[in-house]
Amino acid sequence: MIKDINEKEKVTFIISSHILSELDLVATKFGFIEQGALLEELTYDELHEHTSKSLVIKVDDVDKAIRLLESKLDVKNYSINKNNEIVLKDYIEEPYKVSKVLINGELKLYTIKKQETTLEEYFLRLVGGEQND
Repeated sequence: MIKDINEKEKVTFIISSHILSELDLVATKFGFIEQGALLEELTYDELHEHTSKSLVIKVDDVDKAIRLLESKLDVKNYSINKNNEIVLKDYIEEPYKVSKVLINGELKLYTIKKQETTLEEYFLRLVGGEQND
């Protein structure tokens, strides 16, 4: 009903809730408040970029791994986190393809794991309840 009224009548709703999973179903913009201070304001797409699934890969040579993944799997959607791990947004459901390329490229593959951050986890990290990766 809220989305319908918003779209048809161009009415803006401000909803305050701690049930983030339900807000995710209707909200187009998110503001995170802690002790009365606005910590961050994000669009739906921006928030979901932070909370999307990924593969986190730890290897002995990140630069070489990136070159291999780009050339062999046409990977473009990745970043390097503060732990010097590759955070890959592609091949999430096919980690075996990624590991095969890295191992065949003679890299030491220490870990490869799926990661998904929920909205609740993102909020806790934002307010200091958990450490960012």
